[in-house]
Amino acid sequence: MTTDCHRLENWPNAVLHIDSDAFFASCEKAVAPYLKNKPVVTGAERGIATSVCYIAKKLGIKRGMLIRDIKKQFPQVIVKNSQYKLYSLISNKMTQILSRFTDKVENYSIDESFLDLTNLNPAYHCSYKKLGKTIKETIKKELDITVSIGISLTKTLAKSASKHQKPDGLTVVAKNQIKDFLSQVAIQDVWGIGNKTADKMIKLGIKTALDFTDKDLNFVKKHFYKPQIETYFELKGIKIYDIIPDKEKPKSITRSQTFYPSTKNIKIIKSHLFANIDSSFRQLRKLNLLTNKIAIFIKTQQFIYLKSEINLTCYTAYPLLIYKRVEQELIKIYKPNLEYRATGVVLFNLKPADIRQLLIFDNLDKEAKLKKLYEKIDFVNQKYPNSLTTGLQIYTKPKKQKRSLFLLNIKV
Repeated sequence: MTTDCHRLENWPNAVLHIDSDAFFASCEKAVAPYLKNKPVVTGAERGIATSVCYIAKKLGIKRGMLIRDIKKQFPQVIVKNSQYKLYSLISNKMTQILSRFTDKVENYSIDESFLDLTNLNPAYHCSYKKLGKTIKETIKKELDITVSIGISLTKTLAKSASKHQKPDGLTVVAKNQIKDFLSQVAIQDVWGIGNKTADKMIKLGIKTALDFTDKDLNFVKKHFYKPQIETYFELKGIKIYDIIPDKEKPKSITRSQTFYPSTKNIKIIKSHLFANIDSSFRQLRKLNLLTNKIAIFIKTQQFIYLKSEINLTCYTAYPLLIYKRVEQELIKIYKPNLEYRATGVVLFNLKPADIRQLLIFDNLDKEAKLKKLYEKIDFVNQKYPNSLTTGLQIYTKPKKQKRSLFLLNIKV
C-alpha cells in the first residue's frame, strides 16, 4: 500500500510502529554469524521456546513449545539460553537509531516502538514510506537484524500494519486505504481486542476490523465499553492514543493518602497501604511499564516517616506478587505504640513492559494467569471506577460501599 509524497504531507497524524522480527533469535544470529541460515530457538534455560526464528517457524515450531519436544522432534534446531543483557543492549542501540529520525520515540517493549513522524516527510524530502524504508535499512546495516514497520494515522492502525507483511515488511496505510486494509484484518488480530471480546464480536457478526468500523457508533456504545470504543475510533483513523516519548514517562510513580481518624490498628493501616499499591500499579499498567523496586512508608500523627524498600527478583506490573512481601515489611516498620495518619508507596526502576520478553519469571503459567486477572480487573474498574479491589482494602471502604466490594482470594 503506497501513496505519493504530496498526499502524505496532508496527513493530520503520521505514526510509525516498528516490530523486530523474532527479536531474541535475531539478536543471537547478529552476534554469531554461523547461525545466520540455521533454525534457532531461545529459552533453553526456562524449558520453553521464548523466541523462534522464521526458519524454525517454517518447520512448525511455535513460541511456547517445550524445549524437550523441540529437541526430540527437530534435532536440527539450535536451542540457545536467553541472553537478556545482550537483548537489552541491542534494544537500546535500536532506540538510539530511531532517535536520529525523531525525538518522539515511545518504546512500547524491548522489541517494539512507536514513532511520531507527523510533518517530518517534507524535512526529509521523501514520503513516509521512503522514510520507513530508510529506518529499516539503517537498523539492518548497523545491527544486522530485520524489523517490520507499519505507518498510518493512529497507533492501532500502525501496529496492525506492522504485522501485515512479516518478516522484514513495510506497510503504509493512508486515509483512503483504511477500509481496504481493515477488510484484511481479522478482528481477533486487532491490538487491544482480547479473545473473549473477539468471541463476542464474532457472535455479533463482526469478523474483520472493517466489520467493526462499519457499525454505527450507537451500536458500538450499546455493546462495548470504553477500550473498544477507543479502538473503534483509532481504526477509523481518528487519533485517541498519544505517543508518549520515553523522556516524558515518569522515573517513578508515587501514591500517598492521608486518612482520618488516625489509628494504631495495623489492619486499617495495611488496608490503606494496599489501596495505594493497587492505585500505583494501575498507573504502571496504564503507562505500559514494569517495576522491580518498591518503597513503602507510613506516617505517624507526629509526621514521622517510617520507611522500607523492597527489591524484587523480576520486573512486574502485578501487585498480587508483592502483597506478602509488603505485609512483611510493614510489620517490620510498624510501631504499635504510635498512631498513624497516612501511608504511601513509590515505584522505582521503571521499564517498558513486555511481559513476553522482559519478564524474568520462572513460572509462565503464573504470569499468564496474572495477566488475564488484571486485564479483567482493569476492564471492570474502567467501567465502574474502584468497584473491583482486593479484600485487603475492605477497611478503607465506607460501610455503604462494602456490598459492592469484590473480595479476591486468588492463589497464583
